[in-house]
Amino acid sequence: MLRSPCVRALIASHDGRPQDGIELLRRTMPYELGWTSYYLPTYVRGLAYLQAQDGRRATAEFQRILDHRGVIPVSPLYSLSYLQLGRAAALVDDWPGARKSYEAFFAAWKEADPDVPVVSQAHAEFEKLNLPR
Repeated sequence: MLRSPCVRALIASHDGRPQDGIELLRRTMPYELGWTSYYLPTYVRGLAYLQAQDGRRATAEFQRILDHRGVIPVSPLYSLSYLQLGRAAALVDDWPGARKSYEAFFAAWKEADPDVPVVSQAHAEFEKLNLPR
């Protein structure tokens, strides 16, 4: 039930149609915080909002995941939401929020091999932002 709209939304976003992806995910909303969702529809919607350059709505989606960790405490999307939240904060020029989110992501992934693509890409992005202390 939830995977098909998520896959279609990812394809739409990949094809440059993030608004279509967001619309495809509308019907998943009643089920998103259930234990079978693994946060996937919320996460994919957040990605679509990021692609659409809507940092405010992307923030809301990733924050919803972070606010409900108890639903699926071992989902990898939980820790990845910190990275996406940092990206969303940067879109709306929330530099303290971006710093805090990137640092939370780095803390969650501190034991990871630094060559893991998502980690190395996050470090490169963070350096490029040149956030004030």
